[in-house]
Amino acid sequence: VGAVTMTDDGSGGDCHAPVLPGAKGVHVKVKEKHDTFFIKVVGGPDSISTSAEATARVERLAKPPGDGPFLVCATSPWAVLSALGTTINANTPPVLVKVDGKWVINTAAKNVTYKIYDNNIANGAESSTTVEKQAGCKAKASDFNGAADSVVNKDKTVPSWFTHKEGSAQGQIVYEVEGVNGCKPAQLTNCVMLLPLAVNDPPQDDAHAKQLYVVAHAAFYITMTGSGNGVQYFGRLVNDYLVSGPSEDTWVKGDGGIAVIRLIK
Repeated sequence: VGAVTMTDDGSGGDCHAPVLPGAKGVHVKVKEKHDTFFIKVVGGPDSISTSAEATARVERLAKPPGDGPFLVCATSPWAVLSALGTTINANTPPVLVKVDGKWVINTAAKNVTYKIYDNNIANGAESSTTVEKQAGCKAKASDFNGAADSVVNKDKTVPSWFTHKEGSAQGQIVYEVEGVNGCKPAQLTNCVMLLPLAVNDPPQDDAHAKQLYVVAHAAFYITMTGSGNGVQYFGRLVNDYLVSGPSEDTWVKGDGGIAVIRLIK
């Protein structure tokens, strides 16, 4: 068995060499030698060799579904547990950071748990700097609690304006998440959801009432506590999550978020 890591230009090294900085796939070639039985009786060879090869590449999910029932403020999310399980109560680390003008998954947010639905999110004066208010991404409605309108948003692509709900209501996903432990329609806990990530850039204005600007999606493992008006939902960021679906060859090594493994040869 031989394998090489592949980059955009097709270069690479064998499986004993360090992974190249630009690696985004693998090419595998298998060759086996088999002893023959009946064919050698009539003068055929004592053995034959067979071989096969394939190439797989990591690609970015082309169109994440917009039906996530929660809308996460990626620039100032309400962090409650660090990646090590330490209790925190802050708007850091952000889920997204801007690098060279592009929003990307923040590696420091990997495995951090955020409060993504709570009656206190966005509650308070516009000038408030509390973690709850900041987690509302400056939504003007004080009773926005983190819930997205999954029915309205289900076929939206990013970047675009996504509609949020107000009051004590949770939506549900429309499409099954086609990944390990992915949530199914009507399932809201103990599974992975692909949630829209909002940024306050541009900010919500009168022309976009009940809407926040979404620039990306990320995978979160969802848990819940409480009931009724006291229910709270939490999402632990899954930095590298593989799903099935249409993809595009724009993934680069080091990217976090949602990806697809595509057999290309």
